[in-house]
Amino acid sequence: MKILISAQSATKMYGGIKRFVERYAASVNADTYILMRKNMSKPYLLDGQVVENVKKAIKGIKPDVVHIQSILDAASFEGLIDTYKGIPTVYFCHSLIEDFYDSPYLNKEMTEKQQGAQKELFEKVDKVVFFNQYNEHKALNQYECLEGKTFVMNHGIQKVPITKIEREPKTILYVGRLAWEKGTKELAEAYRQLYEKDPEYKLLLVGSCIDRFLLDKLKEVLEGTSYQWIDWVEQEELRKYYTTSSVLVIPSFFESFNLVALEGLSYGIPILMSDIPVFKEKFISLGLAKSIGAVSKDNITEALESFFAAPFSGRILPESYGYDSFLRAMAGVNKSVLGKENLILRLIKRVYK
Repeated sequence: MKILISAQSATKMYGGIKRFVERYAASVNADTYILMRKNMSKPYLLDGQVVENVKKAIKGIKPDVVHIQSILDAASFEGLIDTYKGIPTVYFCHSLIEDFYDSPYLNKEMTEKQQGAQKELFEKVDKVVFFNQYNEHKALNQYECLEGKTFVMNHGIQKVPITKIEREPKTILYVGRLAWEKGTKELAEAYRQLYEKDPEYKLLLVGSCIDRFLLDKLKEVLEGTSYQWIDWVEQEELRKYYTTSSVLVIPSFFESFNLVALEGLSYGIPILMSDIPVFKEKFISLGLAKSIGAVSKDNITEALESFFAAPFSGRILPESYGYDSFLRAMAGVNKSVLGKENLILRLIKRVYK
């Protein structure tokens, strides 16, 4: 069996989608081919090799199923979606473009272009996977073409064996892309307010940033404080920050799920997050994290002050967000689009690292 995965970001972008793709590509006993590129101006890479004629390469593979992972490469923009015609195709909707309009950092031109591409994907693929019921319901209310072809699943990760945790006092952790829509600026401003009251507070920013304007703004806000920007690190080094920091803050304006939250739960770190609908559904309502309210520097500051005045313990990763559940959900997705009883169930191999 051959699975073609059309994914986002090839270099310097170690985001949730990339890790999601790598995880499930390693979890099926099948031939997997990953088609990706860094951005719209870069060439496509197929399993790391530059591809001049993408359509020809896809026809040469003759995949049994195509998994589309992003708007950027998925690729209504260049007609690749029509190349998949006749091949069972699943679109994993990591973000509903309508949610972008709720962001104060909206790029209207790009958002409208992406919205058109997403609509085309909704119309032409066989199955659309959402990672929360909120986005599924929102999309079903807007796109009639989705009726009868949506599927909701959880992300999932392996539980981490933890032998020793020594949390440093007054240490705030942020993990993920440094981006406007992730609330990174508001977190930096909140930390600045805390630091001016008590210079013992520390902020760790772990993640890549491709927006030079944002990076300059963060450096301006944080100048003279006890912050560290660590850029992206491998999972083993990331473990150190999850197990030594006091609290993990996730102040996003919109998300589809958030793998960082799952990683935080697997390491038992207390989590504060924005009260966007997805976070309410998947984490806050289940008691897995506490809300900071709407994203603003004052709300983040207040939530952090409350936490350090009365710290709470981190929660445990539930089974429904574990790796076995993830594998079963992936099997269900493929089974539903291929229509072959137990096909993927026979192909799944559990990988425990």
